[in-house]
Amino acid sequence: MPQPRRVTLVTSVMARPVIEQFAEDIRRTERLEVQVLPIVNKFFGEEVTVAGLLCGQDVLAALEESGNLGDLVLLPRVMLDNEGVRFLDDVTVEEFKARLPVRVEFVRNAQETIDAIRSLAAPTREATAPKVTVRIQAR
Repeated sequence: MPQPRRVTLVTSVMARPVIEQFAEDIRRTERLEVQVLPIVNKFFGEEVTVAGLLCGQDVLAALEESGNLGDLVLLPRVMLDNEGVRFLDDVTVEEFKARLPVRVEFVRNAQETIDAIRSLAAPTREATAPKVTVRIQAR
């Protein structure tokens, strides 16, 4: 029996109640485990509670402490610069992803979140392609 899929939704302290409700809807409709992980802003101080001011090092530390991240980690795109390349503390997306053992995506809204989650269930082309054996004989 396959293990249930598990997704980690990273959020800010301020948005936690809304994201918890969204996660409950996802659990019910998508039938998967969802962990909501609010990040405390240690870089600017705990009184700063919005996602747009979270830094890469704080997010990485919380994710690494969290343990089982599942199959996919989703983060608010607003954490990154306009180009989507780095956090406020200059941690790049490339560095960030390299530190985590799971797939990581940055999403702008609820629809992108659902699309990313549903992509977990979509078989890859490689997985569905028929296997072909070629036998070469010398003459």
